[in-house]
Amino acid sequence: MKSLVKRLGLVVVSLTMVLVIPLSALADVNGSGLNQAQNQEMQPNINAKSGITIDAKTGQILYGKNIHQALPIASMTKLLTIYIVLQKINAGQLRWSQDIKITPALARFSSARDYVNVPLKVGGKYSVYDLYRAAIVGSANDAALALAKEVAGTPQKFVGLMRKQAKALGIRDAKLYNACGLTNGELGSLGESNVNSNSENELSASDMAIIAKKLLSKYPYILKTTSISKLYYDNTNLNSGDLMLPHNKAYQKNMPMDGLKTGTSDATGGAFTGTMKKNGRRIITVILHAPNAYMYDPARFTETKKMVNYVYSHYRYLKYTEHTQLPVKSVGVSGGDQDRLNVKPSGIRQYWIPKNSSVDSRLVINRGLKSGNGVNAPINAGQKIGKMQFLSNRVPLKFVDQSEMNNLPMVASKSVSKIGFWAGLWRSITNLF
Repeated sequence: MKSLVKRLGLVVVSLTMVLVIPLSALADVNGSGLNQAQNQEMQPNINAKSGITIDAKTGQILYGKNIHQALPIASMTKLLTIYIVLQKINAGQLRWSQDIKITPALARFSSARDYVNVPLKVGGKYSVYDLYRAAIVGSANDAALALAKEVAGTPQKFVGLMRKQAKALGIRDAKLYNACGLTNGELGSLGESNVNSNSENELSASDMAIIAKKLLSKYPYILKTTSISKLYYDNTNLNSGDLMLPHNKAYQKNMPMDGLKTGTSDATGGAFTGTMKKNGRRIITVILHAPNAYMYDPARFTETKKMVNYVYSHYRYLKYTEHTQLPVKSVGVSGGDQDRLNVKPSGIRQYWIPKNSSVDSRLVINRGLKSGNGVNAPINAGQKIGKMQFLSNRVPLKFVDQSEMNNLPMVASKSVSKIGFWAGLWRSITNLF
């Protein structure tokens, strides 16, 4: 009878380990509101082909529409170009004060009035820092190409670095042809000879969010430049296309946008990759192919605001630490001097959860330690035994770069020794009575 009761108890424990377990004793920062079904119903239907909003630190997806559809990105290309430039500077292979000599081909392209450029003259010397700012704030195409030339030898060779970097960031669907975002034909001799003249850089909203996330993570000082709305460069006034910056017409005090980059072309329409920090949390937004009926059409910013309002209105923010009380506090042990092992969180995780939706978790035990629904002895104190995964209404939280951020490491609270053969035999015998 005792054995039967014990076995039934183990069955209950096993079911507890397998089933998704609701969390209730967690810090709720922003209050309550909508459940997940209501949350989905009230998602804004943005007037753009694609859009995404993510947490800048974790990459958690907070809003999405056609996020994996590759579309033309125009001058938002320059974010990837600048990422590579900053890598070279960080590695000591390029200096901010380094002068870049302008080739005849670059000078001819610079004089084209159909495109956004700054004056670059043959034999002229322009610092990396000045061209960096011109490319970001003024979206100067020739500045981006000059930086590309300095890094790789020619603008065409730089494209190879862009493709390699995109793959390193986990981007697989990139179509990249130049460092500035114009069509291949518009670059003339600076374009690729074996590529169609209408070919244009294409990435998805998810891809652009990944690039912006990595850029902000590794080089946060870029915000000092992306937040500039006006710049005076070599007798030329450069105005940022980001109309959500302070003093611009789409600025709102409750949406303190401080970057990053717009993109505009016939194929792109109005595109914008933005970022802002509010209530201590930074988010990244991407809009692809919003209407762009006239110069300075604010449609891309109007759609961005819809996503921002949605995120801050319909999510609460939860923080998980080693002190958080989780429903799974122990696991069974096979072959140990104790039947159960207490486990606890290790590290910190922070998530956005739809207001009033349930928060669930499930413990996934490391394969090498797993024994049934528990672990095999021996186990050392502090040893990682698995990870806790979180769900909202039983749907796993989603992240833009498939990171481990949805996994909270779980470790052993104390050591469990492996039991000897005779002790194990004696325990088995006593369990029969």
